[in-house]
Amino acid sequence: MLTIGLLLLVRYFWGRVAPLIVSTVAMTLVLALVWTAIKVEYRAILNQGMKTQTVQIGVDERIDVIADLLSALDLSVIGYASIHLASRISYTHFLAKTMEYVPEVRPHEYGALWGKALSHVLTPRLIFPDKPLLPSDSEITMAYTGLRLASDKEGTSISIGWVGDSYIDFGVFGAVGVAFLLGALYAVMARHLFARTSAGDVTVVIAVLVVALSPMMQFEMASIKLFPGFLWRWIVCFLVVVYAWPWVRGFFCRSPNRASSSRTGGASLS
Repeated sequence: MLTIGLLLLVRYFWGRVAPLIVSTVAMTLVLALVWTAIKVEYRAILNQGMKTQTVQIGVDERIDVIADLLSALDLSVIGYASIHLASRISYTHFLAKTMEYVPEVRPHEYGALWGKALSHVLTPRLIFPDKPLLPSDSEITMAYTGLRLASDKEGTSISIGWVGDSYIDFGVFGAVGVAFLLGALYAVMARHLFARTSAGDVTVVIAVLVVALSPMMQFEMASIKLFPGFLWRWIVCFLVVVYAWPWVRGFFCRSPNRASSSRTGGASLS
């Protein structure tokens, strides 16, 4: 997020921004490699073998565990972590398996998965308390790839990703079409947000859009989680920009006229 924000200033402040961008990217890469190298053992210790996404040890113990795992790292472990991290970021394995499995083994769903995503967001649990819980994404992935994966019993959820969901529903051209329509929707929402604010608030709008659109970079997110997550982020960000920011602007921004008068006040009195 910091790098994206700094890139907006590159044109005007490259000398100041470049070191921050380079250091931020380097730090992120190092943290990603270290986390990839230790996360399996660390999670197993956190949940004490329960295979659930729970924390069973205290903060002091967690710090000691991380220290022990870091001290055991060597070049071979980091090398393996780099390969695993690259594979995780690309996240094309399940999409490839899906394209082999559908429609050869299972037919296309013709909108069923995206229909569930829309139905899920249009039936909030506050109004529909009997709405069933979402199954692990692993169940969907196994159904459309033929693979065997860890699922609810292991406290794991592995999705195909929203592009894979689009392919299952509509095929190759449909998946491309869905991506285009989502991009157009994001652009329309961004233009609408800019149209509702003044020119002096462009920086605030950009900052809010970075937060609102951040789920779009998650290629691995299932459609049933992508769309509701984006929609709620958009509603909150819209309320912030259109209603909350104008109300608090005075606390953060000083009026140019007031600043000018304060600088020239002494001269006018003399």
